[in-house]
Amino acid sequence: MESVRIINLSFQIWGSILSLLIMFTLLIAKKVLKKGEKIYFAMLGINMLTMIMDVLALYFRGRTGGFAWFGVRFTNYFEFVCGNILPVLLVCYIKEYIESRHNTKINRGYLQVTLFMFILGQIMLVVNLFLPFLYVIDSNNIYSRLPFYFLMYIPMYITMIFALIMLIRNWKYIKMNAALAFIVYIIIPILSLLGSILYYGITFSYIGTTAALTCFFLFLQFDRYNDEIIKNATDTVEQLKDYEKLINEGIKLSMENENPEVNINAMLQYLGKVFESDRVFLFEIEDLNSYEWRLNDNIQLISSNQLLNICKYLQKEYSHNQIFVVKNVDELKDQDSIMYECFKELNISSLVSFPLLMNHKIIGLFGFTNASNEGLNISYDILEIIASFNTSLLKKRNLIRELKHLSHTDVATGARNRLAMYDYFKTLTNKKDIGVVFCDITGLKNTNDTQGHSAGDELIKNTYYCLKEEFADESIFRIGGDEFVIICDGIIEEVFNKKINDLRKTFNDKKMIVAIGTECRDRVAENVKKTIINAENKMYEEKNEWYNNNGNKANRR
Repeated sequence: MESVRIINLSFQIWGSILSLLIMFTLLIAKKVLKKGEKIYFAMLGINMLTMIMDVLALYFRGRTGGFAWFGVRFTNYFEFVCGNILPVLLVCYIKEYIESRHNTKINRGYLQVTLFMFILGQIMLVVNLFLPFLYVIDSNNIYSRLPFYFLMYIPMYITMIFALIMLIRNWKYIKMNAALAFIVYIIIPILSLLGSILYYGITFSYIGTTAALTCFFLFLQFDRYNDEIIKNATDTVEQLKDYEKLINEGIKLSMENENPEVNINAMLQYLGKVFESDRVFLFEIEDLNSYEWRLNDNIQLISSNQLLNICKYLQKEYSHNQIFVVKNVDELKDQDSIMYECFKELNISSLVSFPLLMNHKIIGLFGFTNASNEGLNISYDILEIIASFNTSLLKKRNLIRELKHLSHTDVATGARNRLAMYDYFKTLTNKKDIGVVFCDITGLKNTNDTQGHSAGDELIKNTYYCLKEEFADESIFRIGGDEFVIICDGIIEEVFNKKINDLRKTFNDKKMIVAIGTECRDRVAENVKKTIINAENKMYEEKNEWYNNNGNKANRR
């Protein structure tokens, strides 16, 4: 009998420790939150308590005294009560598993039968206390089974059978691994109960329930792992949909205006709101051009010196990583005190930045500050798409600038052309003084005819260079083969007249014959063309006077 006692103690200690370890694992992993998880946790606890009661029953067995008399009866009774609770919890768990995952309701009849069987089992145990027919405890506190002992297991068997029926009838709602877990939990205890009946004295039921709960744990962990994979995949798909929406909306905003610079600013504002950032910036390194969106006017603009320092710092960081993320600028305090002070001065507590590449060369940097957690943790792929798109906007801007420059520039001289002059008209206001100079290269045709067109081209270029000595490039327009117009916006008449006198002196010194007509007004007329026509008429008067004085009426061009 001593060997049986040792075997039983081994099973009980093993089962208790294993149940406790699984419970501890679930608590540490915070896996006891949902109703089903709580039921399974209770099953582990009841299983452990059952074996603890049996260990105590073995301890009191054969001992004398009032305390031992009470202890052996209480522990044996409570042990059987716990044994009856386990199948009830199994039915509850299966019901919760199916209902919570598949939006269906299980017939309450299963639970009602289960509860009836539990009550029946408790009635038999209570009756046995006063009229022993299942087991008996003698005056020496020795436990013995009686011929009708098997009746005690009938409610448990019936409960297990109903659990099996519930599984079979709802098989389509249960995943294969979960179904195997439930079947194992039903089959192993049934076999262990048979073993306990056939081999008196050895508590196979404990190893059976513990093994079943362990298998149950492994199967359910695998089920949970699959659920998490599916959930992560679903979350990823949803996140990608959000990112797709983000990118599409950004592209839409960046295409609404013909001016790429307006579109760049619109993109920065949109991304600032999406990432809940207070500042979004785009810096071009070579020209130190900058675009910056700020949440409000209280946020300090980045100065040119700060911009230069940030560009140098981030360029160095980009050599290590394709993206630079600082979730807390305090991390930089010991690494780079200069940048730390710069960020602190700008009230930057976090930063996400990445390079803009063109032909594998860093042409600029893009980033945002003090963003939300979602903005700080946005995937690199999305940032790369945003960077590529902003680079495309810069390319488009550069192309439009180049096309505009070509369409507004005289190829031969580099001066602005007639189309540029018409665009310039739109910028003039009616509140500023204006001076207009109309110049004509007298004798250009004669030069072309006698000296060749290359000499004529050289004469045109020299005329333009003389004009540039007195007037700004952007105010000089070549509007014809031999005609130039200079528009001086906001010039004082005295200054204007001095420039004209200096210009005439320059032409005389270089022996260049250029007819000049001028018109100066204290305010821009509603029709600026009229001002130019007046200057043009004065130019023709001067030109005709020169031809009349020089007797060369045949070559008036």
